[in-house]
Amino acid sequence: MEFESSLPGDSPVFTNYQTTRSRLEGLAASVGRRLRGSRGHRSMMGLMTDRATVGRWVDGYELAWRTPGTEGLATLFAANATYLHSPYEEPVVGLDAIRQMWDDDRDGADEIFTLATEVLAVDGDTAVVRGEVRYGDPIRQEYRDRWILRLGDDGCCYSFEEWPYWPGRPYSARDDAPTG
Repeated sequence: MEFESSLPGDSPVFTNYQTTRSRLEGLAASVGRRLRGSRGHRSMMGLMTDRATVGRWVDGYELAWRTPGTEGLATLFAANATYLHSPYEEPVVGLDAIRQMWDDDRDGADEIFTLATEVLAVDGDTAVVRGEVRYGDPIRQEYRDRWILRLGDDGCCYSFEEWPYWPGRPYSARDDAPTG
């Protein structure tokens, strides 16, 4: 079959691709509306996020840590969010409890630290972020961290889990394991 036009927009193949893509996008939107409706709580059903959204959330997290008070946390965490300091800890549940934990964990908004982050993966409402934090000048504590966060459609995190690793801690379950 020979095409009369060399312009992609005029070709039958391109037109078929556009039609199929449009139908798939419509189907995805329809499924998303049904899922949100069946769950009854849209903010807890983060259907899709992207690296830019996660990056903005991480920037907001750092800004909130550097800002006096905890009012900014309401833009980061859902009212019934869970926050795990590590996968084996009991979760801190709810925005008020996260605010209290936040105040207890930091030295204050003027605490000296550097934070370098990289969004490693995003799949649906779930993101994985690598962070490296250094506290003090001179550095008194540092660690590398993985954050697993789940964002709702409103951009608020409803599940936050840290996997921290400090230098000098064993990386094996053996009693005589070398430290990293």
